[in-house]
Amino acid sequence: MGQPIRGTLVESYLRARGIGDLRCLPALRFHPRCFHRTIENGPCETWPALLAAVTDRDGTITGLHRTWLARDGTDKAPLATPRRAMGQLLGNGVRFGEPADVL
Repeated sequence: MGQPIRGTLVESYLRARGIGDLRCLPALRFHPRCFHRTIENGPCETWPALLAAVTDRDGTITGLHRTWLARDGTDKAPLATPRRAMGQLLGNGVRFGEPADVL
């Protein structure tokens, strides 16, 4: 359900953090209503989120990093844990740039 980041709150968030060149960031996506649960079995909330694909060296997605954003995109969401990752992360990472540049 992730969407390209162009024209979204992710673009606003990254620009506010000083990241202006957003041309080659295929690993990043935007989700307008990503679920967040503060405590196990607690109620779910939805917040806009920056999604980042975690991949191995061959480009296979092994996990996902989520950063929930403030509703205006100026900062992280006012949550106790606005960043979480899931999946197989050890030895893998979020890769930026052209695939040939990453290896």
